[in-house]
Amino acid sequence: MGKRSLKWLYAGWRSYNAVIIEKNRKKILFGGDTAYHELFKPLKDENIDIAIMPIGAYNPWKKNHCNPEEALIMADEHIGAKYFIPIHTKTFKQGIEPIDEPLTWLNESIANYKVELVIDDIGKTFTLDSF
Repeated sequence: MGKRSLKWLYAGWRSYNAVIIEKNRKKILFGGDTAYHELFKPLKDENIDIAIMPIGAYNPWKKNHCNPEEALIMADEHIGAKYFIPIHTKTFKQGIEPIDEPLTWLNESIANYKVELVIDDIGKTFTLDSF
């Protein structure tokens, strides 16, 4: 069994808990309920492999949830993650944006970033063996 470690990030009301999980020399950032925040910039040196980031429920909860573009900026430019997995989308209606809007926006924007989208819709899977 490999090394396991957790690091918690907290930035108050604007960005809720996020955690970095490390196992077998792979690092995963779970963004949880996260609004856009520059708190993630210092994580560039952490060598994050996978960023799991929320992309929905940003309308009307902009102070608590990022939109797809903000999630990509944090995962790619701030964190430098290799892979991106979206959450907070299409499982049930949380915000007032159309239910398909976050994934459509994400899929239209991903080409502008270096991070690789490994799950582009709900119901698809990804294994750590993939990288």
